[in-house]
Amino acid sequence: MRRYHHIGIPTTESRPGETHLKNLKLFVVSHQKSEFGVEWMRFEADAAVPDLIRRVAHVAFEVTDLSSELVGREILIPPNSPSDGVRVAFIVENGAPIEPGPCSPNTPLHIPPADCVRAQVEGICLQNRVNTDGGTCLLLLVG
Repeated sequence: MRRYHHIGIPTTESRPGETHLKNLKLFVVSHQKSEFGVEWMRFEADAAVPDLIRRVAHVAFEVTDLSSELVGREILIPPNSPSDGVRVAFIVENGAPIEPGPCSPNTPLHIPPADCVRAQVEGICLQNRVNTDGGTCLLLLVG
């Protein structure tokens, strides 16, 4: 199963609320500061990151098994731990970077409250989930 986590958008401009991750040579506005999981990323010139990630937004998904998500895929960045307790990788799907990472039932989703919705369209399911603030939110499940 894959569950939407955030979208990471590269930028060359400083953004309010940036945090500097010196070891990654990255300035980031966390997806946790956005209702819809929008993460802004600004890289230092000498950051060791593929050009595709510098130029194209990536979508991050929580996955049940990171290793199986990588089988047969073009790996852009091998599995790594960008912060304590987090293990992710980057793959390329249809020319775009995708960031699969392990599912965590305690990971807060920053999606605004929504009415009770469940729809099945071409393998994409919108399903309710209780957000950390106790409200109901939409959750995108793919797979």
